[in-house]
Amino acid sequence: MLAYLDGILTQVQPGICVVDIHGVGFLTQVPLAQTYAELKLNEEIKLYTHYYVRDDAVNIYGFLSQEEREFFLLLISVTGIGPKNALNMLSFTSPNMLCSWLIQEDVASLKKIPGVGVKTAQRLILELKSKVSNLSWAQPEALVSAVPAAQSNSLVDEAIEAMLSLGYDLRQARIQVLKAAEAKPEANVETLIKDALQQMVKL
Repeated sequence: MLAYLDGILTQVQPGICVVDIHGVGFLTQVPLAQTYAELKLNEEIKLYTHYYVRDDAVNIYGFLSQEEREFFLLLISVTGIGPKNALNMLSFTSPNMLCSWLIQEDVASLKKIPGVGVKTAQRLILELKSKVSNLSWAQPEALVSAVPAAQSNSLVDEAIEAMLSLGYDLRQARIQVLKAAEAKPEANVETLIKDALQQMVKL
């Protein structure tokens, strides 16, 4: 098994990067919500990986933290959830937020993830709720208390809609608004938008 890649980041685009290790470039798929947002071109990087092989494809999935990879592996252990589905979920929001939704059995929030319907959300909760509750690194309860329910739903949604009206991509808008919400739990919509825009400028 390919446990990790340690080399120079030579190419980056949304969801994909290339890690050069002694002249060999490894094309790696990465989630948008955390790993991709922190990648820096031409710098040394270490990605913890999952090497996926099937009859018609060979793919490498990379994560900046072992915790994010661990959660990815939990997701693909669920019936009917493949690597692409799991990567999509981790591109939508952070593992801690997903843990919170699973523990709270928050089907409504899980349904906001593209490609996840009611049945898939219920299956995720059924198969993962007890497992994520026992993760040593996860802090879903702290996250829930830190981000008020009103903010994690209506205020965040309003801020994202405002970002979309300005022409920003849905995934990037959600990533930056969620980051702003976690950094400032009591922020109003205007502050969330302002902070998200500042973060987008830095990308």
